[in-house]
Amino acid sequence: MNDAPPPPSDTALVPARVVRAELGGISDMTLWRWLHRPDLEFPQPVLISRRRYWRRQDLETWKKSRFRPCPEYSA
Repeated sequence: MNDAPPPPSDTALVPARVVRAELGGISDMTLWRWLHRPDLEFPQPVLISRRRYWRRQDLETWKKSRFRPCPEYSA
């Protein structure tokens, strides 16, 4: 019998509080601004009982698309 919790799923839903913490502790207003800036292509949330949740896979894909090398540290 295995009582270990299942690994995080790519289809897992992440609440706004966790999203803000994972993105460096951004404020709710910053998150709102990102959602309303089409050029950032930030994933849109799903609403469940008036609460915002993001799909884990959408967040991970967005974060990977934002990685850029830092020119001052490039060889």
